[in-house]
Order: sequence, then C-alpha cells, then structure tokens
Amino acid sequence: MPMDVILVLGFCVCTARTVIGFGLDPDLQMDIITELDLVNTTIGVSQVSGLHNGSKAFLFQGTEREIHAAPHVSEKLIQLFRNKSEFTFLATVQQKPSTSGVILSIRELEHSYFELESSGLRDEIRYHYMHSGKPRMEALPYRMADGQWHKVALSVSASHLLLHVDCNRIYERVIDPPETNFPPGSNLWLGQRNQKHGLFKGIIQDGKIIFMPNGYITQCPNLNRTCPTCSDFLSLVQGIMDLQELLAKMTAKVITSVLKHLNVVKTQSAKTGIRRLLVSARMVTSLSRETLPTVKILMNAQLRCIIAMPIPCVSICQAYIAVTVSQDTSVWMTSLAQSTMNVAAGSTAVTRMPSAPTPSKDTAAPANQATWATGPSAE
Repeated sequence: MPMDVILVLGFCVCTARTVIGFGLDPDLQMDIITELDLVNTTIGVSQVSGLHNGSKAFLFQGTEREIHAAPHVSEKLIQLFRNKSEFTFLATVQQKPSTSGVILSIRELEHSYFELESSGLRDEIRYHYMHSGKPRMEALPYRMADGQWHKVALSVSASHLLLHVDCNRIYERVIDPPETNFPPGSNLWLGQRNQKHGLFKGIIQDGKIIFMPNGYITQCPNLNRTCPTCSDFLSLVQGIMDLQELLAKMTAKVITSVLKHLNVVKTQSAKTGIRRLLVSARMVTSLSRETLPTVKILMNAQLRCIIAMPIPCVSICQAYIAVTVSQDTSVWMTSLAQSTMNVAAGSTAVTRMPSAPTPSKDTAAPANQATWATGPSAE
C-alpha cells in the first residue's frame, strides 16, 4: 500500500478515535450557551424544555434584548479562531414558522466574520463571512423555519463548506477561504446580529463551536466520517513534498560520498581490473602471445579514459570499442599516443582516430588477428 494512503488512513483513525473514543478536547470547543451564562439573563430569554434533557434550552423572543458575550469571552473566542482552517458551528434549534433571524454572529462594527442566519421568508440558510477584507455570503436553500426541531451543523475546512441538517448532508461547496484572524473588539452575539437586527424567534439548544476536522460528528456520531477533509489533504500534500525534498537532499549526499569513494578505489583497482580484462580477452578472442601486448596497450588507454573521465576521452573510448588488431596497428598506436598526450596535457583537442581496417567478406581474418569488441567493466 502506498505510503501516502497509509498516512491518510492513520490520520483518520487517530482523529476519529480522539473524537469518539476519548471525548473532545475542551481546548478545541466553546459551549456558547454556557459561556454567555443565559441562566442569569432575564430580558428576552427564558429557559424551556429542549429536544432532549442533556443540556439547557432557551427561548428567544421579544425585541428588547442584547445577548452577547462579555469581553473576556469574546477574546477567548478570538484566540480559538486564530489561524484555524477547521471549525464547525452546531446547534439544535426550533424556529418559529415564516420568521427570519440570526442564530449566531461574530462581528466587528459592520463586518460579520462568522454569521449563520435562517430566513423563513426565502427558505434558505445563509452563511456570512469575510475573505481578504471583503464580505461574502453563501445562500443554501433549505426551510428550517417550520416550527420543528432541527440539528444544524455548518463545517468549514479551508475552502470546503459542509452543511448538515438533522444529520443529513444537505450541501457541500467550495468557497473562498474565510478569514479567521478576527480584529480586536470583535463580539459574539447569540440569537441576533446586533442590538436591533436579525432577531431570532424560537428555541436554541446545544450551541457550540468545534475547532477540529468534521466537528459535526460530535452532534451525529453515527455519520460516516469523510476522510480526509480538504485541510487534511493540503497538510498531507505539504508533508509529502517536504519528505520528497528531504529524500532528494539525502540522495545527493549519498551520491557525493560514493563518488569520493570511487575516486580512491578506482585507482587502487586499476591494475587488478587490467589483469581481469586481459584474462577475459584471451578466453573470448583466443589471442596469441604475439597480439596480447598490443591489446594490452589499448586496454591501458581505455582504463586511462575511465579513470580520468575528461570530456575528450569519452569519444576516444567509444572509438576503441570496435578495434581490429591488424597490420595497421602502428597507425592506431600513433593516434592513440597523440590523443593520450593531449589528455595528459589538459588539452581539449582530440586526435581524429582513423577507421579500423575491416576484413573483406571474401577473406577470413588471419589466425594472428582478433576482433576486439569488449570494453572494461566497472569494478
């Protein structure tokens, strides 16, 4: 199995285990209703029975209410959002039919950095946010103002938006990444946009913000968890790229070390390499004692090229691959000597090698001639 797949699966298992098996880290969530201390609020809010008895539920009504967080709570929320790309707002609501109102809003003056609105007039859920200093709004058609209980969860993962209603995935969109570094002075409002606008009419229960991938599973544990999220994938891609860069650097270091080692070893093994090549040459070509010294000269020249490895030697070495030892050997040796001296002197000039004599098709090669077609192998 590819390593990147293993990493993805491992991440998913670990994250799911953190959420479901061991509970949610308190530092990764904020219980809005608890932080706002709605129990002690009397104007426009009253405690009522909710969808379940596991948490408190509150009825929002009237027009003379200001349900917002204290400065220290807002500052805590600002710090939780800072540099986050994964967050989920979830709540259980019962909205009065055909009404419109804001369930949650985080804003500074006239700018909404996070706002979830339910419009009963247009039957849509609206998500307001900021991107690069400009307001953005996503309208998601759905009738939630029907007097029934609904579980709503809005999840953002980088540029990936998910909306779940009653544990069903209703919408999934790609959006501009929201700003999460809120300016100082931003305030948290529940059940309204500000003092006079966006007043929600109905009941709100379990209002929370979760700062982790797929936070909706805390509301609906039985949902199949998507693996990975958009932000997970981007992090994995960056991790793989970092590993590839590290591997390239390590490979370059290994190659450098090997080359340094070869510079030492190849000189020491030169004589041994010549002896092995000579033995192989005698076995393959059945060279006589008379032709062996000539071939030895050629092999020494090739070995010089291999050890030195300057650019001029490459073409010389290639020219020696098909050499026929014949009566014209003296011409070859003269050219070879001149080229070798040029290389030794550091000159880039290469003596043009004459073409090797080719035996006639009608005439067999004499017994004291042998066709050389073997190059030295790297030891």
